[in-house]
Amino acid sequence: MSALTEAMTKGIVKNPEVYPNLTAASSFAEFQANLHSRSRGSCKMPCAPAVPAAAPAAKEARSADDEPPPAEPGCYLRTPSGCPNHPAKETTWRHDVVAEGRADLDDVGCTERKERWDDYCGTSDVRMVYVPAVALVVDGTKA
Repeated sequence: MSALTEAMTKGIVKNPEVYPNLTAASSFAEFQANLHSRSRGSCKMPCAPAVPAAAPAAKEARSADDEPPPAEPGCYLRTPSGCPNHPAKETTWRHDVVAEGRADLDDVGCTERKERWDDYCGTSDVRMVYVPAVALVVDGTKA
C-alpha cells in the first residue's frame, strides 16, 4: 500500500492530528500536498488542476446534475450543491476513500454513507454511487 493510500484510508482515522486541516473526505490531491509538505512517502506536489477551455457560446452550459458517474470501480460521492460546512470541497464525483478502505465494500455499504456525508456537509443532496469491479474472464476462468 502506498504512503498516500495508507494516509487516506488508515492514517486519517487512526491519527487525525497528523493531518491538520484534512478529513476522511479530503481529496487525493489534498492528501498528496500534505505528504509532500512533510516529505513523507516520496510524494510530489500535486499537479495544478487543468483549466477547462470555455465552452462555445452556442452550447448550453451542462448542469452539475448531468455529470455522469465515473466508470472506474469504487465508491463515489458528489455534492451537487457544494459542501457548505466545508466550502473547499468540489462538486464533482470523487472517491469516498474511507468506504473504499473497507474490505466488505458493496453497493449497500457505499450508499449507506450518504447520511454521513449529508451531515458532514450540512446538505441533503449528496449523491453516492458504487461502481463494482468487473471480473475478467479468460478461457472460462476469472482472471
